[in-house]
Amino acid sequence: MYKFSQLINSTEGIQTTSELLKLVFGNKRFSTEYLNWQYNENPEGQAVGFNAYSESGEFAGHYVCQPMKAILSGKSARGLLSLNTATHPNHQGKGLFTELAKKTYEQAHEFGYEFVIGVANQKSTHGFVKKLGFQFVGKLNAVVGVGSVAENCFYPNETFFSQYDFIRVWNKKSLQWRIANPENKYCIRKNKNHFEIISTTDNLLIKTVVGSVDETIFPVSSSKIQINKPFTLLIGINSAVKSSLYFSIPDFLRPSPLNLIFKDLTGKNKKIDFYLK
Repeated sequence: MYKFSQLINSTEGIQTTSELLKLVFGNKRFSTEYLNWQYNENPEGQAVGFNAYSESGEFAGHYVCQPMKAILSGKSARGLLSLNTATHPNHQGKGLFTELAKKTYEQAHEFGYEFVIGVANQKSTHGFVKKLGFQFVGKLNAVVGVGSVAENCFYPNETFFSQYDFIRVWNKKSLQWRIANPENKYCIRKNKNHFEIISTTDNLLIKTVVGSVDETIFPVSSSKIQINKPFTLLIGINSAVKSSLYFSIPDFLRPSPLNLIFKDLTGKNKKIDFYLK
């Protein structure tokens, strides 16, 4: 039997969560500073989630979602990004993730959130779709090449709003928070009337464009580092690519396919389309 409790975002709670995530994934990225940034500093709201504890009090499982704003089917909506999940090695295979997720979504609905969206790997997609009722929207493409990306990827114009069922909405505060990620550094590059937000990768030749944003909503302060790598990686539906000098990365060269998934929390069975209207 397990005890389930709401997410604990205190200093102590963040510390124990960091320890569990590092134990499960062996990744130094899950520092307390990074988790505090993810869970507490987001201007759209504190993270929503649940923890599970064994009868002996051992921290057995964790699941969290991050608040976000979006345009959903042409209307403003508050939703969640499915984020971190971990099950202690001593308690894996007992359905803890499913229970944690169900409790999280029930609470999210009570808080007024309308959807959950996420990117799942090949292994976890089945559980999200079959056990938790997510819609499989489509497999994200991954391309690498040289050349510009489209403007306003972070804050689309009216044409974008009319083309897509789902668009994440950013503003100055949320963008400033985004580029304040303590585990990543960004290069901010002006390109005509918009800014490209560029992040480094572990590859010596490849950088990634996180997005571009209209100068009217760009934060005043930003990172000034330079990332001088010739090739650019883009992951998504790739409508933002202007240059023809981009090439799809074959599945066999990817660690795992990345699948876009979506869950309606309103009871209206809303779905989104992966492709342009």
